[in-house]
Amino acid sequence: MIFDVGPPPNLWIPQKPAIIRSCEPIARPSSANVMFINAWLTQSTGGVITFVGSSTANAVNGGNVSLDLSGIGLAENDIVVVANAGYLLSAGTESNMEPTSNTYTMLALVDPLGQTPLYVGYKRMTSSPDTSLTFTGSGETSFAMASLALAFRGVSTTTAIDVTTTTNSSSFDPPSITPVSNNACVVAIGAAIGGNSGDASPGSITDFLPSPVITSIGTDDQTAQVCAAYRIRSGGASVAENPGNFSTWSQPNPDAQLAVTLALRPA
Repeated sequence: MIFDVGPPPNLWIPQKPAIIRSCEPIARPSSANVMFINAWLTQSTGGVITFVGSSTANAVNGGNVSLDLSGIGLAENDIVVVANAGYLLSAGTESNMEPTSNTYTMLALVDPLGQTPLYVGYKRMTSSPDTSLTFTGSGETSFAMASLALAFRGVSTTTAIDVTTTTNSSSFDPPSITPVSNNACVVAIGAAIGGNSGDASPGSITDFLPSPVITSIGTDDQTAQVCAAYRIRSGGASVAENPGNFSTWSQPNPDAQLAVTLALRPA
């Protein structure tokens, strides 16, 4: 006769996993929740922008400015941001501030006096990147012009400029900007135009690179100076960025102090 006395003590016998059945349907997320999730995913993704290099140039006595880009190491889809500041012979000639190639997109032209503008523009490089840029001078003896370029890689190929560019027409303190994307690159640009000397040591901007900032000065009876720095943020979507002033920039008696702040969107 055989007796079933059960398993020996302390012997574990695997059990089949329980199967839970429910007649309740799985709730669909609301359209509002779907929109929120999609927006969160859009802001949470994004690559990292990198700085490629820069170039500066200036001219005096009303001459043209030739800005050399050949040594930066540009590649296809790099974004080049250019800034040009100078004294013009007369109002209404602000088109001289744009590159003569006319293939750059203007982001800002700040000119409260009509003859002392700061131009800022950008261009996406093709498979044959630009090697130089020319800005037409005023042709007037004693009038200077100063220019610079900054190049960035990893910028969105569909929407390079993340949010509307901001301007300051009364100071070279770059104004606040609020990127809508994570990992945006904020570029701060300032200019001083007029007076007979510039400031070769404008200092730095806290948390921005390089330090000291990039600067270009054309020293003349009507001097032009433009400076720039950048910050590549980590996260920060919808968070304001106020660059703050250049730490030691002290230009004697300029006719105009101007500034521009822009934001690049990562790919």
